[in-house]
Amino acid sequence: MTPAQFLARIKRNEVPPVSLFLGQEGYNRRRCREALAAAFPGVESEQYDASETSLAAIVDDARAMSLFVSQRLIFVIGAETAMPRSTRTAASDDDDEETAGVSGSGAGDDVLAAYVKSPTPGVTLVFEATRWDLEGEDKAKTDRARKFFGAIPEVVEFRRFTADEARAELDRIARAFGVKLDPAAAEALVEALGADVARIAVELEKLSLYGKPITADDL
Repeated sequence: MTPAQFLARIKRNEVPPVSLFLGQEGYNRRRCREALAAAFPGVESEQYDASETSLAAIVDDARAMSLFVSQRLIFVIGAETAMPRSTRTAASDDDDEETAGVSGSGAGDDVLAAYVKSPTPGVTLVFEATRWDLEGEDKAKTDRARKFFGAIPEVVEFRRFTADEARAELDRIARAFGVKLDPAAAEALVEALGADVARIAVELEKLSLYGKPITADDL
């Protein structure tokens, strides 16, 4: 599903118990993370790094019932490192072996599949496989990650913005910050930052302190 579809589900209070975030694009991923946090007011999110904690241990913790909290929000970053070393080596460059995690072996996908069939009530578990892009040279690597986490039916794909999409999102962010850019300045900003909306948002926040309409000469 797209980030917009995922955000719409959260708004309808239809939060999946287990989700997979796939792809490198960071702006929409941050928006989805923030929306999840807002959906659970008073719940402090937890985070695991799959390069440091095994998938089995993460799932065991997700299964644990707590006497003190009725809801939990758990993010698992670096989820690619939960893939078996043989799969990850096929999907990655040679230097990936230097970052091999403790969970890179065993039948972790079976453990995850069993959990997805019967998730713990009140627990929201989000795996983030964000090392590789969804297109180009990374596509085969991402497809292997998608297959390994195939037991998770709710997959949010974070694709890079096209130039036109970045331009439209720039307009929305600029309005939110109260920044006025002339068309030439907006086009120049999108081109200079390679349509990276996360970086565009940072620059617009800085420009919001400028206090007057922005032209291309101001950039």
